[in-house]
Amino acid sequence: MNTSVFTTRTAMAIILGANLGTTLDSWMLATLGFNMDIEVVSYPAVCLGGLILILFGNGKTYRYISYFLFGFSLLFIGLSFMKTSTESKVKVFDFSHYTSISLAVFLLIGFIINDFVQSGSVTMALTLSALHVGEISLPIAAAIILGSQTGTTIKTMLGGVGGNT
Repeated sequence: MNTSVFTTRTAMAIILGANLGTTLDSWMLATLGFNMDIEVVSYPAVCLGGLILILFGNGKTYRYISYFLFGFSLLFIGLSFMKTSTESKVKVFDFSHYTSISLAVFLLIGFIINDFVQSGSVTMALTLSALHVGEISLPIAAAIILGSQTGTTIKTMLGGVGGNT
């Protein structure tokens, strides 16, 4: 239903920003998350955000900076928890039985995972964790991620059905 809260231009900017944010945190997880403990940086950033909010909360700019620190830090704390739990579970589960399956099936699996968890970032973190410990190959991981992103795109398209341009 079109409630005319946003203009088409604003809505497209929000969708683009959300997709860029998903891509950014995925790249940060891939480059930093497996080489360093991202919680070491995230917890102090939450504290810094709280301190800025307490001391300078009346200023609009400082308030937004603290919200940014809170949001990004909590995102990476959550991704770190998912990465740790996924790595331990993936080591127990034997993926060798599934390596001969068509990549189209893994595309569908990525689509289904994304529909269940409603987040491309979560799907990306789970897939990268399995790839990092060597339980799945790069083509399988790519198929899962492509399925996840296809699911995100279809959800966005279905959300726009019935609206006007």
